Amino acid sequence: MTLKVEIDGMRALAMDPTTPTPWPGMVVLHEAAGLNLDIKRIVEHLVGLGYATVAPDLFSGGAKPLCIARTVRDAFIDPASRTTTDRIEQVRQWLATREQVDAQRIGVIGFCMGGGFAVVAAARSPFAAAAVNYGRVPNDASMLQGSCPVIANYGADDRLIPRGTPERLEAALTAQNVPVDVEVIEGVGHSFMNHEPAIAEALGIGFDALAADRAWDRIERFFAQHLRADTA
Repeated sequence: MTLKVEIDGMRALAMDPTTPTPWPGMVVLHEAAGLNLDIKRIVEHLVGLGYATVAPDLFSGGAKPLCIARTVRDAFIDPASRTTTDRIEQVRQWLATREQVDAQRIGVIGFCMGGGFAVVAAARSPFAAAAVNYGRVPNDASMLQGSCPVIANYGADDRLIPRGTPERLEAALTAQNVPVDVEVIEGVGHSFMNHEPAIAEALGIGFDALAADRAWDRIERFFAQHLRADTA
């Protein structure tokens, strides 16, 4: 079942699985391309795995140019800002208060810009697990203090993520004894799990089926371990 909802002033796309309740939940955080058909495809994929899934439009909730500017600032200039991560927490709470959802089994997954937000939200909100895909990591490791378990996927040829980012994420979480699984996939660049416009693909940014399948297999097994009822 597809729901178009509003959460904390944000438009959001929500879908429910057909499996027995209570469902584990999932928050999907989009990349800079916004809440597009590609994110809908990802939501449908996660629903098919049995997760009650919601994808907020982080560029909504006010005048769109201002919303975009605010979100991009939080993602790339001021990661210490709580504005966007507080909105993400409102989305998690919306899921958690649904009668059919198990509030203790809610995860978050993000891509590019959304992957960076997932890194921070994993520490600021009581998510049970997080998947970070080519997301930036704050230079201040204290911002990751208290993180939930994290799995992360990066492309070895990614020119949009600062060098050493995967290693910094792994080191920061390992220092906390937080379960973390970081993999750098050879032969791919940025956004290899997302279907990008042709102009982006011409710059070496875009979908790679084999790498995407590998990343999804890792993510699905990780979330099954940390979120599903049969492993709780």
